[in-house]
Amino acid sequence: MLVDSENKGTTPLTNSEIDNILVIDDIENPETFSASRFILKEVNKYCPLVKVEFAYSLSKGGVPIHTSTKEDRDHLLHQLPPESFGRGVKHLPKVRSSESCAFIKGVSTSVSLLRIRQVVESRGARIVDIRRICNRQTGRPTRWLGLKAQTFTHCLIRL
Repeated sequence: MLVDSENKGTTPLTNSEIDNILVIDDIENPETFSASRFILKEVNKYCPLVKVEFAYSLSKGGVPIHTSTKEDRDHLLHQLPPESFGRGVKHLPKVRSSESCAFIKGVSTSVSLLRIRQVVESRGARIVDIRRICNRQTGRPTRWLGLKAQTFTHCLIRL
């Protein structure tokens, strides 16, 4: 899922968008790539012609990189040297099951997870799990939510 920051909603990733993602896991010193600018700097260092739509760090230290095309993703997969990204393991997103994941940005920490569940399910989604993302350093809740669902609708969700 992609987050629509202007409307504070979500839109589902299409299969073609999923094909444009490269994931890097098992990174030595993952805090080195905690900000998007550091991730983009590392990509540009080795593959300056690859167009990256966005990149971010995951809570367990991985880095997903969303490229413009599948060809750019494949170029990164095959051309990033082993020493890039702290000797991280480069792979395609893992397909687990029929469940989809989404992140919702900009949700006040005063809004309960139960209320979020009600709003999202009222739009036709079947929520499997919903969690508030916490800051890695402080442990405090952030304005981000992680969702797992069996079905998502193709509409924006405004909270």
